[in-house]
Amino acid sequence: MRILLADLDLAMTFLEIARTTTDASVRQRNRENARKAYETVLRFQLRLVPTAEEKKSMEEKLGNVRDGLERP
Repeated sequence: MRILLADLDLAMTFLEIARTTTDASVRQRNRENARKAYETVLRFQLRLVPTAEEKKSMEEKLGNVRDGLERP
Protein backbone atom coordinates (compact mmCIF):
# COMPACT_ATOMS: atom_id res chain seq x y z
CA MET A 1 0.00 0.00 0.00
CA ARG A 2 2.84 2.37 0.81
CA ILE A 3 4.21 2.10 -2.71
CA LEU A 4 0.87 3.27 -4.12
CA LEU A 5 0.80 6.22 -1.75
CA ALA A 6 4.36 7.04 -2.81
CA ASP A 7 3.27 6.88 -6.46
CA LEU A 8 0.54 9.41 -5.72
CA ASP A 9 3.06 11.68 -4.02
CA LEU A 10 5.25 11.38 -7.09
CA ALA A 11 2.29 12.20 -9.33
CA MET A 12 1.72 15.37 -7.31
CA THR A 13 5.38 16.28 -7.77
CA PHE A 14 5.05 15.79 -11.54
CA LEU A 15 1.95 18.00 -11.55
CA GLU A 16 3.73 20.71 -9.57
CA ILE A 17 6.62 20.70 -12.03
CA ALA A 18 4.17 20.85 -14.93
CA ARG A 19 2.32 23.73 -13.30
CA THR A 20 5.42 25.83 -12.69
CA THR A 21 7.42 25.30 -15.87
CA THR A 22 7.34 27.59 -18.87
CA ASP A 23 8.52 24.84 -21.23
CA ALA A 24 5.54 23.22 -22.98
CA SER A 25 7.35 19.91 -23.58
CA VAL A 26 8.33 19.64 -19.91
CA ARG A 27 4.76 20.46 -18.92
CA GLN A 28 3.31 17.79 -21.21
CA ARG A 29 5.84 15.12 -20.20
CA ASN A 30 5.24 15.68 -16.49
CA ARG A 31 1.45 15.66 -16.88
CA GLU A 32 1.74 12.35 -18.77
CA ASN A 33 3.94 10.92 -16.02
CA ALA A 34 1.42 12.03 -13.40
CA ARG A 35 -1.43 10.41 -15.34
CA LYS A 36 0.52 7.14 -15.65
CA ALA A 37 1.15 7.07 -11.91
CA TYR A 38 -2.52 7.84 -11.22
CA GLU A 39 -3.73 5.08 -13.55
CA THR A 40 -1.27 2.60 -12.05
CA VAL A 41 -2.60 3.29 -8.56
CA LEU A 42 -6.19 2.91 -9.75
CA ARG A 43 -5.35 -0.44 -11.30
CA PHE A 44 -3.54 -1.88 -8.29
CA GLN A 45 -5.58 -0.44 -5.43
CA LEU A 46 -8.36 -2.95 -6.06
CA ARG A 47 -6.01 -5.81 -5.23
CA LEU A 48 -5.18 -4.54 -1.75
CA VAL A 49 -7.02 -4.41 1.54
CA PRO A 50 -6.05 -1.10 3.14
CA THR A 51 -6.52 -0.11 6.74
CA ALA A 52 -9.05 2.66 7.37
CA GLU A 53 -6.22 5.19 7.64
CA GLU A 54 -4.59 4.01 4.41
CA LYS A 55 -7.94 4.10 2.61
CA LYS A 56 -8.57 7.67 3.74
CA SER A 57 -5.10 8.76 2.68
CA MET A 58 -5.44 6.98 -0.66
CA GLU A 59 -8.81 8.60 -1.41
CA GLU A 60 -7.51 12.04 -0.49
CA LYS A 61 -4.40 11.72 -2.63
CA LEU A 62 -6.31 10.24 -5.56
CA GLY A 63 -8.68 13.21 -5.39
CA ASN A 64 -5.80 15.67 -5.33
CA VAL A 65 -4.11 14.08 -8.32
CA ARG A 66 -7.39 13.81 -10.24
CA ASP A 67 -8.06 17.50 -9.58
CA GLY A 68 -4.57 18.39 -10.74
CA LEU A 69 -4.98 16.39 -13.92
CA GLU A 70 -8.28 18.09 -14.69
CA ARG A 71 -6.74 21.56 -14.48
CA PRO A 72 -5.21 22.90 -17.70
